[in-house]
Amino acid sequence: MLFSLILAAIALFLYKACTNKKVDETAVAPATQTVSDQPASLQLSTGANAEIVNCSIFLNNPSYLDILQKEVKQIFNHTPGCGADTSAANHTEFTDQDTIPSVLKLIKGVPNLSLSWIGDQVSVQAANAADADRVAAEIRNLAKNVTVTTQQASDVNNLNTTDDVDAAITSANTSAEQALSSIKTDNVRALDVATALNLQIINFATASSEIPEVNKTILDQAAGLLKRASHVNLKVVGHTDAQGDAAKNKVLSQERAKSIVDYLVAQGVDPAQLQAVGMGAEKPRADNATEQGRFQNRRIEFEVLNTETGVVRAVDEQGVQEK
Repeated sequence: MLFSLILAAIALFLYKACTNKKVDETAVAPATQTVSDQPASLQLSTGANAEIVNCSIFLNNPSYLDILQKEVKQIFNHTPGCGADTSAANHTEFTDQDTIPSVLKLIKGVPNLSLSWIGDQVSVQAANAADADRVAAEIRNLAKNVTVTTQQASDVNNLNTTDDVDAAITSANTSAEQALSSIKTDNVRALDVATALNLQIINFATASSEIPEVNKTILDQAAGLLKRASHVNLKVVGHTDAQGDAAKNKVLSQERAKSIVDYLVAQGVDPAQLQAVGMGAEKPRADNATEQGRFQNRRIEFEVLNTETGVVRAVDEQGVQEK
């Protein structure tokens, strides 16, 4: 009898041990799922005068983020710094991240260049192919553990023919489509959506608010993401060039912004997630004295709105910043 009791006690002990082990393993599983799954990312672009026109950082590392912000402000004399996403979904470091300050110095003074550093993948685009090749070669010498690719970008400052305009629009819209496609549907972040949408060029016809067909595919992609993410709230801002009557331009810019909102709503997006605002010619991106400048000024921009705090994060020529 005693022997039977001992066996029963041992069996009970082993059962509890196995059960506890299973519980522990189950408890660990969610932790592995919450590990950062978004590579650290730096996106930076320069304009015609080599000034920063867009900069955003996705990094779950406040200390190194502070270093990068200081470097950007000092090297480029860019007071706003970069827009930043520090959520836990981001990785805590880049591959070869200690070389990034040196890479930023390489970019200083290079016009119309875009750098995309995502984890261990680096892409360099420039209107001048020689600039892209040179910067890429120097990055390879500095950062031995990253893969560096180059691509010639369309130069919006040299749109001399209809073909040039079409090529610029195609290149920009392809970039927007690719950026939207890279957003994970189970982790849609407002800043990602706004940044991707701002890559496109929406070239409205003169005095028209009708959305060009080439942009509808991009807006369809965005609508699919927005419907999965009710927490994402975007402000759609219309801008015009300075030609014509200022009051009429403001009305036109409002109508164009509203046409974007109406289209997204028609695709199933909750109207509460979107706001339309028309700025007219009040905030030019470039010189209205040139056709290229006016082309850049006729635009739609997407901003991120935090409905709890009322803070708007703009993703525009001033960089990604709070307003």
